[in-house]
Amino acid sequence: MKRRNWKRTALSLLALALLLSLCACGGKAPQPTETAVPAPTEMSTPTEAPTPTEAPTPTEAPAPAETPAPTEEPPATEEPTPTEAPAPAETPAPTEKPQATEEPAPTEAPVPAETPAPTEEPQTAEEPASASWKDSFTREGDLYSVTVTSGTPVAGGGLYIVVDTANATVTYTITDTAGNKTLEYLKVNYAIGLTERFQYVSAMGQGFYYYCDLDGNNLSVFNTSGEDRTQGAKDSGHYDPAVEATQAMITSYRSYFSSAFGIDPGMAAWDK
Repeated sequence: MKRRNWKRTALSLLALALLLSLCACGGKAPQPTETAVPAPTEMSTPTEAPTPTEAPTPTEAPAPAETPAPTEEPPATEEPTPTEAPAPAETPAPTEKPQATEEPAPTEAPVPAETPAPTEEPQTAEEPASASWKDSFTREGDLYSVTVTSGTPVAGGGLYIVVDTANATVTYTITDTAGNKTLEYLKVNYAIGLTERFQYVSAMGQGFYYYCDLDGNNLSVFNTSGEDRTQGAKDSGHYDPAVEATQAMITSYRSYFSSAFGIDPGMAAWDK
């Protein structure tokens, strides 16, 4: 802009100089010959003065309006690039926590299912060996019974054996060779440690109960009326023979049961 103003100023000064020169020439008009038309034609150069008409260019003053150039600031509008801030939206990456879902791996806990190893309990399956004694008996609830007419400790007779697993008792009833039961028996109660024996004395026409421990010790004698005849048996000399006979029965019956059925009668009594 300054250059244009300078040019305008220079042109104005040049035009003014031309005008002054023309005026100077006009003062010499007496020389008609020199008033050649051509010289005036040079006046046409002042027609260049119209260039001063360019003075209207000052209207170009609006050029200062070019100050809107600052409108070029719109590039600053590029600031929206900060919109890239949404990138933080990538924070969803924490959703990788689903890796934590890998926790199901603890489901490997089923490995403890190997505990079936305790299936070694089949050792208890050996119980059938001890329970095999039941195979020779007839069962009625908790009662197991069997009649044996030969090979028993009873001379000329047999035994009817009953195992009561509910009360832990084993009863041996003497039978004849046909398996018919008599009145005489030996009952061993393993729950209370008591042995009960009943013997019928035909010569006296009555029976007697003998009570002692599991080995036949501390024998006491009672008649069928419930009277204690222990001292009377001692006085009559029947006590010691009764003790010996009772102990012999306990020993022989126990031994027979163990060999015949493969289990001690005391164990069978508790084998429910």
